[in-house]
Order: sequence, then structure tokens, then C-alpha cells
Amino acid sequence: METTVGTLGENTTNTFTDF
Repeated sequence: METTVGTLGENTTNTFTDF
């Protein structure tokens, strides 16, 4: 799980994982 929240466009997978 990534610590930084990626904005929609950068890392969609990481963004949803952070949420």
C-alpha cells in the first residue's frame, strides 16, 4: 500500500488502494 495518494491520472491503482 502506497503512502502517497496519487491523483487521478498519475496512479489510478495506487489512488484507489490509498482510499
